[in-house]
Amino acid sequence: SAPWLGVAPANGSGDAILTLTPQANPDMASRSATITAGGQAIEVTQAGLVCSYVLSPAVLALDSGAWIAAVTLKVASGCAWSAQSSVPWLSITPASGNGDGALTLTAQANAGTGARTGTIAIGGQSVQVTQAGVVVAAPVCSYALATSALSLGAAAQSVSVALTAGAGCAWTAASDVPWLTSAPDHGSGSGTILLAAAANPATSARTGIVTIGGQALQVAQAGTTQPVAPVPV
Repeated sequence: SAPWLGVAPANGSGDAILTLTPQANPDMASRSATITAGGQAIEVTQAGLVCSYVLSPAVLALDSGAWIAAVTLKVASGCAWSAQSSVPWLSITPASGNGDGALTLTAQANAGTGARTGTIAIGGQSVQVTQAGVVVAAPVCSYALATSALSLGAAAQSVSVALTAGAGCAWTAASDVPWLTSAPDHGSGSGTILLAAAANPATSARTGIVTIGGQALQVAQAGTTQPVAPVPV
């Protein structure tokens, strides 16, 4: 009853062995036909095409630039397929087809610094794509103080010191003695640091070092001068 199912011999007399010859089913749906011989019917049901899909490679690791990569799809002839992307920056062409295919995967450049992932899926199989972010080079930082040494009197006082540094270059300021402080104690780029020295109550001079951006500034503070005793008359 159907052209895809043949029978031989087509006629005869007496007992016989009939040979049924079905053609391959190119569709995924099953199909049925009937052989009628001597008024008796044999119903034949043929299963549909069983499709299995294999994508290669299954994993791709890309750098941050725009990419075009080859993807191979293996599938039986007659098996239709369509491709879906999980992210807008990742696409594949052709987007649909039938049977085996040589596909082209296209990834847009990643302008961000963080890595990102996406997936192309076909027939229950997937290609997982990881794309690195842009590598931002750390700035090469150099620091310079307007002076490397200061001499101060014994009285409490504040002195400004200029620091030259590249844009985005972070720095800290720290003193090795409690009577000498700096404000601010951290920052970025060029700036002015205010050094504050407490009064020196001692008669002897003292020294301290403030380190700013890895540069040392030596501060010497004079001692308090003792009053001269009066000469008795």
